[in-house]
Amino acid sequence: MRTKVSVSLPILMLILFFHMQNSWAQGWRYRIIDSNFAGVHCSIALDLDGYPNICYTFSKYRGLWYAYEDISGWHTEPVDDVGVGKTSLVMDQSGNPHVAYYDDRWGICDLRYAIKVGTAWTIEVVDSYGVAGKHASIAIDSKGFPHIAHIHYYDGRNYLKYVWKDEAGWHGKTLWGSNSTWYHPSNCAIALDALDRPFITFFESKNLYLGWYDGSSWIKSLLRNDVDTGTGTSIAIDKRTGKICIAFNHEKNEDLVYGENDGSGWSWITLDSYGNVGDSPSVVLDYWGYPHIAYYDQQNRDVKYAHQDQNGWHVETVANYGYVGQWVDIALNVVGEPHICYFDDSNDDLMYAYPSSYGPQSFSLIAPENGSWAVGDPFFLWYPSSYRGTRLANYELWVDGLAVVTDITPTRPFVSPELSLTDGWHTWKVKAVETTGNEIWSNET
Repeated sequence: MRTKVSVSLPILMLILFFHMQNSWAQGWRYRIIDSNFAGVHCSIALDLDGYPNICYTFSKYRGLWYAYEDISGWHTEPVDDVGVGKTSLVMDQSGNPHVAYYDDRWGICDLRYAIKVGTAWTIEVVDSYGVAGKHASIAIDSKGFPHIAHIHYYDGRNYLKYVWKDEAGWHGKTLWGSNSTWYHPSNCAIALDALDRPFITFFESKNLYLGWYDGSSWIKSLLRNDVDTGTGTSIAIDKRTGKICIAFNHEKNEDLVYGENDGSGWSWITLDSYGNVGDSPSVVLDYWGYPHIAYYDQQNRDVKYAHQDQNGWHVETVANYGYVGQWVDIALNVVGEPHICYFDDSNDDLMYAYPSSYGPQSFSLIAPENGSWAVGDPFFLWYPSSYRGTRLANYELWVDGLAVVTDITPTRPFVSPELSLTDGWHTWKVKAVETTGNEIWSNET
């Protein structure tokens, strides 16, 4: 079925709404998620309802821990009672968390993988030869299988290694390595494209490289030279356009640098050069393909956030009290609102930051847009009436003047219901219902 969707808003208003989409400079709110030396090596991802999930370890005690929020509040639970180095968390399409992490116990030094289905965690030792699992980074393919990049040391050499799982089990491939203690591969990060092909960014020989699998063989490409060893790199891929985005710490210049390639070649920009900045960068893309980066300001020991919109780049400080941000990570919800976790070294706390809440207010629709066509059932997306569902009970989707979905979670401003629409023009709107029973309507499109 081919369905037209009529949108009555003028183009000028749509541009205004896009401008609102990335305006997060109104301030930040903070929450202590766990204390008692908690929050080292933290990593964050959002579930299907937009709630944050965080894996982390302790600076004093060992163990991998997991924190998550739901409608009843925050919860924390242990995952694995081992010494833990870097962690990497991602959610699959069913809302299950997957974690890759380094077991740094003396004499063990394994790459481990954990998945939670329902209420139970399953833990696997993926690689135990030599020292495996440093700088572990995980991505999930379209079938829900994990792909992990990590640094592997054995036989006196460091190697970049790639492991993945499929129906037959785990597989591994050693990519590149060096026998030099200075020029070895380090600080890797992985992302998958729309065809589930892996792309891995890493440092080697004081240079930044990108390695990827083209469907038949692995290719290694030099991206930037003379950046020293670097203290962090991150990669994201826009699966609709194929654009590759990389953020990294230029250790030689002590800068945060961002680069992207949309198929026409690499372009680079220094986003922050004020002092010694750019450590532990984490880059993600929003619905429109704009990059958002959380990173550590080493000089001032602050958490910072850089993001791009149609007006250009914006850089702001998220947290600047005490010593914060040495470990930091970012995730976005479906409308591009940032969620950031970080370690507060001054108080030994796991922290969670998000834009300041605001009360229920008028809101607007995003997609389907003016005069757009939908083949089959459309995907409906709108700006939230209240950030993180504050004082909201639920949303309702109305199509052609009729309520078709009436119980949409307040933190989930999107829905893709099964509809029986005839070919032709249709209108839609959304109603936000407050906990008091009051109603707030979007525009009708």
